[in-house]
Amino acid sequence: MVSNSPIYSVLTPATPQYSSGSFLAVSLSPQAPHLAPVGSTSISFSGTGPDTARQEGAHLHQVAPHPTYDELLVPDLGSDKTRRLVKGADGKWEEKGAIEYAPGSGPRHVAFHGTSSPSQYTHPISPPSVHPQSA
Repeated sequence: MVSNSPIYSVLTPATPQYSSGSFLAVSLSPQAPHLAPVGSTSISFSGTGPDTARQEGAHLHQVAPHPTYDELLVPDLGSDKTRRLVKGADGKWEEKGAIEYAPGSGPRHVAFHGTSSPSQYTHPISPPSVHPQSA
């Protein structure tokens, strides 16, 4: 799946796609060309929020590797949640759950304090918020 609006990726071969609300992760190989088609993941997400001008569908903004757990956090402005992805038995990423926010908040980025659980989320639609560590 190719998109015209990849957004943000940090130290992981995974990219959120803003316009389509999809997630793409490519497996790496030590052999050239270093991209392995086996184990790659493409997931299309859906969801909406109350702000019909900005939340008409899923809008992924960032892929943030968790500093402690083998998990990726993907803020979704369109559906007011940060999606939690883990690797399944087949080695592909899958949604494990989500951190949900107040309707219309539109989470955009997640930050970590040390090696704890996510502690701060920026919301372009509502004021930034700080969330306590949660399991």
